Amino acid sequence: MYLLSIWGYIQTIRVEAISKFQLKQFKDYSKKNFKNIAKILLEGDLGHSWVEYDGILSFKGPFIDSSSELSITDYDQDDYYGDGYTFLRTPLNKLKILEKKNIIDHFDEDLFIVSIQSDYGSSFTGKLSKKNQKFDNDQFSINSLNLHPIINTSLLKTLSYKKKKLPNSSKHGFENHDLKVFIVEKNKSNHINVIDKSSVIFK
Repeated sequence: MYLLSIWGYIQTIRVEAISKFQLKQFKDYSKKNFKNIAKILLEGDLGHSWVEYDGILSFKGPFIDSSSELSITDYDQDDYYGDGYTFLRTPLNKLKILEKKNIIDHFDEDLFIVSIQSDYGSSFTGKLSKKNQKFDNDQFSINSLNLHPIINTSLLKTLSYKKKKLPNSSKHGFENHDLKVFIVEKNKSNHINVIDKSSVIFK
């Protein structure tokens, strides 16, 4: 059996609509206490943490760039505790992108809070039958979620080989890295403006 794994940065995106009153609360508290909004949410100062602002979207996926790597390891008889031979390694950004969806497709309201939690570790584990004797990088493809214009990054939604979606066993681990928070406003022309951005590193 072949074991597929992806290591690198993992990002969790959460999106929630907020009111102008809530935005004023954040700004007033931030000014009074010398804290940015990301730190306010991390510490739950106003009674809610960033993980609760996910009513519109909550999605976790591997960060698509050269530091995120897909590897394939050959194991005998499903013995993943034995010695395996890793015969393929490739950065995620070298794979073919079949479909790219934009995060703004989820925005129907006018004012939003968007949090991006970054972690590091194993984000994908899957299996392939040994019937696939010859691997071709060009046969791997991904569907992605693009975070532009909020931030110029994309996340992996699904991974496929020969057009067949590979299930993620979700047996992954990670370590917390940082939290970025954006306050986003959509105008009458459906243009997205980032009116506040902040970040904090997990301790």
